[in-house]
Amino acid sequence: MRQFLPFCCALLGAGFLQPARAQSIVAGQRPATATYVDLLPDKVLTAQRPGTNTVTDLLDLDADGRADLQLNAYVSTASFPSDAEARLAPLHDDIAIYSNEQTPQIVRFAAQDVIQQNLPQPNPLLPQVWVSRSTIYPYGSSWLTRVGNNPAGNQSFGAWIDGQDGYLGVRLRSGNGWRYGWVRLQVTTQNTSGVIITVKDYALSNIVALQAEPAARLHGWQIYPVPATSQLTVQAPAATTGRVQLCDALGRILLTSPLAPGSTRQQLDLSGLATGVYGLRIETAAGFFFQRLVKQ
Repeated sequence: MRQFLPFCCALLGAGFLQPARAQSIVAGQRPATATYVDLLPDKVLTAQRPGTNTVTDLLDLDADGRADLQLNAYVSTASFPSDAEARLAPLHDDIAIYSNEQTPQIVRFAAQDVIQQNLPQPNPLLPQVWVSRSTIYPYGSSWLTRVGNNPAGNQSFGAWIDGQDGYLGVRLRSGNGWRYGWVRLQVTTQNTSGVIITVKDYALSNIVALQAEPAARLHGWQIYPVPATSQLTVQAPAATTGRVQLCDALGRILLTSPLAPGSTRQQLDLSGLATGVYGLRIETAAGFFFQRLVKQ
């Protein structure tokens, strides 16, 4: 991640970061402290049967030349069984969207809703979390809307099913924190024969919310042996997905290892590293954790 270096250095120096200030943005509002982009004309993706059955486009929210979000409108080529889907996905781990943790349905915000780090949970059995490319629902595409028909009948899913404007909650990593924002879009379905995604505008706060990264051991992670030797074991409190990164005292990322889905244990090979102090950063759907460690 391009802007990880100063962040890791700060963590090594302090043990872990303390939050500097809360930051949020209100869906639909364009404060003076935000960058606002009105897409003229609207970005429209249309997939239909017969015709073009899949259309993909990209959004670069901070205009840095790297795409942040991928949008995909899709309809199946068969008329039965068939489905039409409006899909959206973050393209890297410096961008996150707010989504359901256990289902591939992206959360929709209404105008005037507050978008921030900690949000109310309407259903504790179906938690909603900030997810990036590494931590998004791993078993299939994430949907704004999905409509299908098959021998079991007709089904429809997704928060944008009513065809009205809704707001996608986004956050973009900036240095040692996040910039929060929203994207206004609309999805229109024509049974299972067509789907249209219309992206209208978006705003991204220019205020960076510094985030606390609590010590991993305080949240049930086991990291051993201590001090570390040639092999380091990272034991999660429960099966999760994400990644582990190791950086040196200058903030340089020395090692990145994905957390295997369904596994609670990850082993890191440190045999090629010199003795000294390092930082271990764990990134999961549940949050970000940091542990300072010493290698002998």
